[in-house]
Amino acid sequence: MDRREQILARLLVIAQQTAGINVAYRNKPGINEADLDVVVICDGDEQSDERDPEGSRPTNSPRRVVMTPSIEITAGGPPETIGSTINGYRAKLIKAISTDATLITLCLDRFGIRYLGCVSGSGLGSTMEANMVLNFAFAYRLFPDEL
Repeated sequence: MDRREQILARLLVIAQQTAGINVAYRNKPGINEADLDVVVICDGDEQSDERDPEGSRPTNSPRRVVMTPSIEITAGGPPETIGSTINGYRAKLIKAISTDATLITLCLDRFGIRYLGCVSGSGLGSTMEANMVLNFAFAYRLFPDEL
């Protein structure tokens, strides 16, 4: 299994182990209300790291790449508490991902995991549904010979 897949699989495990999260999926479109509070890991893009020198090595040499998956949290609850609920999940996930020993060893160095920020939204009603997408960047070494 290549590092990209290992990182994504580990993110799913972390989401599944987050206190208060009922279920976690990978790349699942459409969430059922029964699943709330839920996390969906979306694989995201991958690019060569700008710090990786191009043209100076053979094509099968290891390369620095950066993957940018997104982690979507959807929670439900009363309007008075939904903001605190979703922010609580945000904090738990940032901490768990940033300090996970397995993820750290899969990435290049202590700067290999970066939290890039979040985007949030909500739907109004008698109960409220809140949604937040956390964006991360994971820098790791791609070994073409190991794929």
